[in-house]
Amino acid sequence: MKKLILFLFVMSLMLVLVPVAAFAHTVDDPFVTDLVADGGDQEAAKDVGDVKVWNDGEYLYVEYVVTDTEWCLTETHLEVATSLEEIAQRNGNPIPGKFTYKGEHDCAADVTYTIPLTWYVGTDLLIATHGVVQTGGANGLVAMLPDQVTMGTVFPGLGFGDPSYFDVTVSGGTVLDGTYDANCLDTDSAYPDPGIANVYSSYEPLPQNRIEYPENLDLVNWIINQDFVNQSSACDGTYTYGDVQWAIWHLLEDNPTLGALGSLGDWSECRAQEIVDAAIANGEGFVPGCGDKLGIILIREGDWWMYQPILIWVEAPCAKDETVWGGDYFGEPLEFPGANWAIYFAYTVQ
Repeated sequence: MKKLILFLFVMSLMLVLVPVAAFAHTVDDPFVTDLVADGGDQEAAKDVGDVKVWNDGEYLYVEYVVTDTEWCLTETHLEVATSLEEIAQRNGNPIPGKFTYKGEHDCAADVTYTIPLTWYVGTDLLIATHGVVQTGGANGLVAMLPDQVTMGTVFPGLGFGDPSYFDVTVSGGTVLDGTYDANCLDTDSAYPDPGIANVYSSYEPLPQNRIEYPENLDLVNWIINQDFVNQSSACDGTYTYGDVQWAIWHLLEDNPTLGALGSLGDWSECRAQEIVDAAIANGEGFVPGCGDKLGIILIREGDWWMYQPILIWVEAPCAKDETVWGGDYFGEPLEFPGANWAIYFAYTVQ
């Protein structure tokens, strides 16, 4: 009997002393706090997303999630400590560049850090999640693109902007509403009658079999930013919209349909080849920047031969950067003691 009582006593101690392998915060049910931009100005502060924290008994995970599609992450810096003094600071202002975990990102919406879980259950941690978010620019425009618009085309495109193969009017109440210079991307399909079109960036995956060499769309974007029309050519005369259109077909198609060549107006194969050669020499990896033209592709729904894919020239807005910190900014934020705006949050290992 004494042995049984002793056994039960020991077992009860083990239940008290040994943590149960159950985690309050998991990937499906994490701890969540705000990701706040421009918090130095109380009125301008924006909740652009969340910071999520959880663990699996082996690792601690800290995830930055930008939910506002007008913004994306370009930098992140993360520190996890048991006291504020362990976080790199100068005069009470944190130094994100000296944080343990850091990264640069190509306009990311989601960044996760995986940290070895060296703290016991119940340990109180202080977590500083700094980042830089960007809005505008080519990436910002792409993030705001609608799925569909209504488009109408005018051929040739001589009534708006620069001389171009098409003038295209976009409507439907989206950020793309307006009139644009435009080009045809496929001579094998029919003229694009007005109607509903799906919208794609020329830097994202496209529907299969609509463009034969989509890997050359960076060269096409370079071409539409060079203002070739009316510049002098070494061949003869000056470049025309027909030369530009032929060059685009040459880069994107195996063999442009001969019948389409009659739609180019005044054009020269010699001048067009000059444009192709210049694009191959200078346009590899080109990405439109502030104020550049970004090719947005409109494709009418239907079989591939029914409607030509159209590239409209959309001006990319200038990018704007903001600092973000994770924490309960709109409640009771934990602030660093320095003069600069910076916050952190507390987390207990579960």
